[in-house]
Amino acid sequence: MKNHQLLLFFSIFLIVLGGLFTFTTSTQGRLHLRTGIQTTAFTDKNNNTRTLPFDIMLSDFQIQYYAGTPSPSDYISTLIINDNNHEITGQVSMNKIFSYKGFRFYQSGYDGDEQGSILLVKSDKYGLLLVYFGYFLLLTAMIIYFFSKNTQFRKWLNHPALKWRGFLLLFFLFLTETGAAQTKNVVPKHIAEKMGGLPMLYSNRICPMETFARDFTTKLYGKSVYQSLTSEQVLSGLIFYPENWKNEPIIKIKDKKVQQLIGINGKYASFSDFFHNGKQYKLAEPLAKIRMGKHVESAKNIIAADEKIQLLVMLQTGAFLKIFPVEHSQNVVWYSPADELPDGLSENETLLIRGYFDLLKDYAVEKDWNTMEIILNQLIVFQTKSGGERFLSPQKIKTERLYNTVNNTKPIAFVNVCIGIFALIYFFRREKKTPNYGRSNIHIISSLLNILIVSGGLFLLFLMCLRGYIIGRIPLGNGFQTMQFLAVCILFSTFFFRKKSFLLLPFGFLFSGLVLLVSVMGAGNPQITHLQPVLLSPLLSVHVSLIMMAYALFGFITFNSLASFFYVFWGKIKKSKKFNVSILQLHAISRIFLYPSVFFLTAGIIVGSIWAEVSWGRYWSWDPKETWALITLILYALPLHSTLLKPLKKPLFFHGYMITAFLSVLMTYFGVNYLLGGLHSYTG
Repeated sequence: MKNHQLLLFFSIFLIVLGGLFTFTTSTQGRLHLRTGIQTTAFTDKNNNTRTLPFDIMLSDFQIQYYAGTPSPSDYISTLIINDNNHEITGQVSMNKIFSYKGFRFYQSGYDGDEQGSILLVKSDKYGLLLVYFGYFLLLTAMIIYFFSKNTQFRKWLNHPALKWRGFLLLFFLFLTETGAAQTKNVVPKHIAEKMGGLPMLYSNRICPMETFARDFTTKLYGKSVYQSLTSEQVLSGLIFYPENWKNEPIIKIKDKKVQQLIGINGKYASFSDFFHNGKQYKLAEPLAKIRMGKHVESAKNIIAADEKIQLLVMLQTGAFLKIFPVEHSQNVVWYSPADELPDGLSENETLLIRGYFDLLKDYAVEKDWNTMEIILNQLIVFQTKSGGERFLSPQKIKTERLYNTVNNTKPIAFVNVCIGIFALIYFFRREKKTPNYGRSNIHIISSLLNILIVSGGLFLLFLMCLRGYIIGRIPLGNGFQTMQFLAVCILFSTFFFRKKSFLLLPFGFLFSGLVLLVSVMGAGNPQITHLQPVLLSPLLSVHVSLIMMAYALFGFITFNSLASFFYVFWGKIKKSKKFNVSILQLHAISRIFLYPSVFFLTAGIIVGSIWAEVSWGRYWSWDPKETWALITLILYALPLHSTLLKPLKKPLFFHGYMITAFLSVLMTYFGVNYLLGGLHSYTG
């Protein structure tokens, strides 16, 4: 047995052993603290009273809110531990653990009067250490495997069947969208664009208002344009003409039950549709039941619909519009009309912040566009004077607006998927011809595909460079950015390794298209409102990105397997055995991609487990999502042991197995969210 195999099995042994220690030797319970009262007692999971070896007291509990909103950003308990007259102070919050003498404290809940805190207490001296060490060894073993010689992965990379040369067909699909007649109550496009260029504080950074407008419109409507209106026109219409826009069907509701609850036919509702006679809120009763912990059908989608209504209400108060920079305590702070202003502001500054949008609204109603433009220019002068070092430079404003204009990868995603699919169709058609069929067209088709794949990679790389310049760092901080980067890697890898097999070209297009579709789906619901406190962890983007990479690869393998059965079907029709070579080629490619996909899924589960332990105090809870992710991992890991499972050595059996295994991916990603729920239901 090789070193990496020994390390792999030893790591799994440690993980299982650690889990056994956690189950049999750990102590876990609930600690209820009230401000100023010392205690040593907590209730364990069997409802027995246990004693801590020290006194503990809650000195303060605070709920932190996102600025200008009632949305909690964190729950913070400040603790004082008295251990033999030795006092120690510590804090517990979401995703932040406090540890003392082998006891770990996690924020779990709080009392309604905010004078008490509920903590999870856990003592797990050996189990957690063994599990974490096992995780480390497991990831190390998998990394070593990819760099080791004479592994099955290396053998599949050099498989003789991959030396075959195939031919592809280029297919273009252009997507066009047409809008309906323009709504009358909007400002002209040039005024909206002027507003879009205003710097504002949004998502903890200074950016042009256009970025906020695009995210806001996408959040409500599912697209960055509404009919023939730009996102800046939509935003200005909602701000300056609220009475008119409250009847516009701009709120997308996908869930049928929520549509029935609101009383609409179709996917789009207006603000007015959510109220009986303009007064009683239709979602008030189900939301109250949800908050009390009662079961409500389509609860997640009811909350999502309510979120959109709250966004519109907050926009009307001006809470989002932090466009007024003011120097305060040697710092520049950006305020909105709804914010509490600091002492010391001049009367003119206070009037400007409080009344600016009311003044603009008056001129918008009068359609005095020249005066509106003058007032907007005056605000830019004020921002430039007061913005300080944090003021966004004109160059960065132009760069971000350029990025907003060209950042549309949805057509590329669909085009790449279509190229991959139709290239495979052409490949199948060519197989029934003579070996020399179409030989004169090979060079032209190959050159076109190479140009396309490099052009797509360069365009995505260009978007990443723009995004990196805008945010001032490498753009790999969330799942969307990571998936975009993965698509770049796929496209350039396909180009550099294209001579290994022409099959890599269609699958490179197909795989990159699938990855881009995943990123597009993520960008279709921008996080305008703030994340739940439990999601405010750097592990979120890493966990989701790794899982999504694995799912994309599994989808790639599934397409490969479907192609193999098409070969079988076509071969029987043509009574030809030459298709066996193609089946072997597809088998080899699927095997190659199986190894990194299992690695990504394993790494994603490990990161998720660590995150769960930090947030909830348990690294595994047999939640439906966790359980099905583990089932998926086991199903896809089994073919890696084909020396023991001999039927999986047979290409057709392997392909059939891969198609069946993909059902577990669909169950994990879609079935659990919509059917089973659980701790992961907030991810949507």
